[in-house]
Amino acid sequence: MDNKDIYDKFNEIDFDISEFEEIPMDEVEKQRLKKSLKEKLADIDNYESHDSIDLTEVNKEKSKEEKIQFNQEKNGKMQRSMKKYKVAAVVAILALLIGMSPLGKEVIAQIAEKLIFTPSQGIIKQQADKELYMLEEPVRINIDDSSALVKSITNDGENIYVEMWFNQDAEAEGIGDHREIINNLKLKTSDGNMYNVGLTSFASGGYAGLTFQQGEGLITDFKLHYKDKDIGEFNLKKVDFKNGYDEIGGNAIDKEVLLGATSYYEEGERYFKIWSNIDYQQREDYTISLDAIGKVEVRDEEGILLAIENANDGTGRAFKILDPYKGKLDIKIKDIDINYVLKEGGKLAIKIPKKGETSEINEDLKLKGLQDSIKAASITNKGGEYTIHFDFSNNYDESRTIFMVRENFRTGGAMGDMENQQGEVYLDNEDLSITERFLRKIYMEVNNILVHQEGNWQFIVE
Repeated sequence: MDNKDIYDKFNEIDFDISEFEEIPMDEVEKQRLKKSLKEKLADIDNYESHDSIDLTEVNKEKSKEEKIQFNQEKNGKMQRSMKKYKVAAVVAILALLIGMSPLGKEVIAQIAEKLIFTPSQGIIKQQADKELYMLEEPVRINIDDSSALVKSITNDGENIYVEMWFNQDAEAEGIGDHREIINNLKLKTSDGNMYNVGLTSFASGGYAGLTFQQGEGLITDFKLHYKDKDIGEFNLKKVDFKNGYDEIGGNAIDKEVLLGATSYYEEGERYFKIWSNIDYQQREDYTISLDAIGKVEVRDEEGILLAIENANDGTGRAFKILDPYKGKLDIKIKDIDINYVLKEGGKLAIKIPKKGETSEINEDLKLKGLQDSIKAASITNKGGEYTIHFDFSNNYDESRTIFMVRENFRTGGAMGDMENQQGEVYLDNEDLSITERFLRKIYMEVNNILVHQEGNWQFIVE
């Protein structure tokens, strides 16, 4: 048997992909870590005021390393792409493992958990017997020459989580400066006990998150202490949980997706934040989450369009009302992007063609739990750089279009062309396992699906 025969035999072998274990976390920890990861992946650019904002522009979320780039204009066609970045697999793992919600079989009209809205984290879902204590209003603090807005403090009975945003007026004021400050903060109780900072997280845009382990006894009144000074006094109130989305804010349901919003104030300025019932919701065959929001239009009670701008809080869902208006908000959203992470994706075993050649695949993939279908069309070898082409044209619903696919946990890039209903996955030799390189065969499971969903969500927010 010569080498060619050996490779032919190896090409007939199929391999199973191992699964990852879920990491247990309470809901507050999940929300904070998801938010921190999302912010670390992208800096949202500043935008001028608009009468209405198109979040397909806001969600370009362009980071300094250009990790992810969305909605590019290329040859006059709207495309969405994900540039290859080697930590993408790590981020995908964390986002998936912490994103599992216990509401897998939730019915929109009935919710087993209690709900609460916070400006920092959006909606938090908790078990009915869980108690939370939170900061009711943001507090501005001054630390040396820096100023920070403490937007959220949560005590879940075990840990105290603090989230703050530093002013970014000066170019020299960056994450390094904030790290030194945060690591030297202490929590000082009313009886003089001091607690050191535990876990911390940082992101561009001035975000800093820190955790204090509570120990014995419930702490609801305390001060933040920096070096030899008290820099802020805080009082946490027991959370009044809500029983349903209608108690949180105005909302509407279309295409089996609920979108809603809640209005709030920070330092005298009015904001609203959009939320959904599908945020990291675990269902039988997949985890579903709201990935992006399209055009947001806001009118007053007289039907006059209001000027809004993105609040740049790292989520892409918070907006500032620029007009001096305190009445009801009429909010309209026409399209969203939905992210699916399948428990069982469409599996491919793709033989790598010779350098400079393209090989046909023409294989329809089954996406368990979804009616959508995709076809793996072909693969091209550009000298150790491989492009796998996909066809998304076989839609079962005209209002719904797949525009990008990838394999979770694998590094590489992806691009979607919504207009032409096709996409590509980009891999090179570094993205392949040792087995794949040796066998000259890519074992791929398409289990991360992005869908553009058109609809009509219109609701009133007090």
